[in-house]
Amino acid sequence: MRTRAGRWIAASIVLALLLGRDFPAPLQEQRAGSSSFGLEERGRFSHWSGEVPATIRIVSYNVYLGRKLEQILMLFRTHPELSRADVLALQEVVRDRRGSHARVLAERLGVDYVYLPGKRKGDREIGLALLSRYPLRDIERIVIPQERRPDDLPRVALGATLDLSTTSIRIYNVHIQALVPVELKVRQMEAVLQSALRQATPYRLIVGDFNTLTRGDRRALDRRLREAGFSPALPGSAWTYQRFLIRMTLDWIYVQNLRIVGHGVVHEATASDHRPIWVDVALPFVERAGAREERSGALASPAPGAVK
Repeated sequence: MRTRAGRWIAASIVLALLLGRDFPAPLQEQRAGSSSFGLEERGRFSHWSGEVPATIRIVSYNVYLGRKLEQILMLFRTHPELSRADVLALQEVVRDRRGSHARVLAERLGVDYVYLPGKRKGDREIGLALLSRYPLRDIERIVIPQERRPDDLPRVALGATLDLSTTSIRIYNVHIQALVPVELKVRQMEAVLQSALRQATPYRLIVGDFNTLTRGDRRALDRRLREAGFSPALPGSAWTYQRFLIRMTLDWIYVQNLRIVGHGVVHEATASDHRPIWVDVALPFVERAGAREERSGALASPAPGAVK
C-alpha cells in the first residue's frame, strides 16, 4: 500500500506536467528570516494629478515569465477591461541581464512600480510586481515559510500602501507555492495575514496566484481568509487557468472593508496560461459629484514623458 507521502509525490508529478512547470529537485523548508534576498527595484513614471476617483480597478495576472511580453503590454493598453486598471499585481515577473520586465511595463504604461524577486532560475530572477497610477509607499517584503532549493532566493509576498490623499489602501501580491501540502499553503497565507492585520488602514486586499490546485486547497485558504475578515471578490466557479483541456481556478482577489462594485475574468486574454482577473472597489470617504462609471483608459497610453 502506498503511503500518504507517496501518493502526494505522485500527484505532484502529474500536476507539474499539467502546469507546464519544471518538477523541482529535492527541496528543504525555509522559514522566514533568511538574509539572502534579491534586490528590490522601484521606479516612478506616473504623473498623477492628485484627483481621487470614486472607484479603482485592481488587476491580478500571472504573466508566465513574460514569454509574450509585447502581447501583455498590448492587453494593458488596449483591452476594454484591462486598459482601465489603476493597479496591476503581477506574478512570475522576470528580471535578468537583459533587463527588468516590471520596469519595461511601467515605463511604457506610464505608471509607478515596485518589484521583488522571490525565485532564481539560471540567470533569471522571478518575482512579484505592483504597478500603479497612484503613489506606492510602505513597501514590505514578507518572507513566507516555504520549500526551496538551498541556493534559491527566499520566497516572498509583496505588500504596499496605495496612497490616495484622502484615504489609503493596503494591497498584498501573493504567489503561493503549487506543489506543496495544503498545510504549507495555509502557513504561507498566514504570514501575509499577520502583516495585513497589523496595518493601520482597515482597507485591505490580498490578490494573486494562490495555486488552489485541489478543492482541499481552495477550502482551506478560503476558510482562513474568511476567519481573518476577508471576502472573495470573484465566484469560485470562475476558472482562471487553462492548459490543454484542463481548466482550474488558481487566481483570487480577497478584500476587507471595501465595497465591490464590479469584477471579472478576462478569458480571451491568452498571453499566459493564466487569465487576468479584476475587481472594482469603491473608495471610502471620497466625496464627488457622481461616481466615475466610464473612465477613459487608465493604462491605454503612456503618460507624458514616459518611454515609448
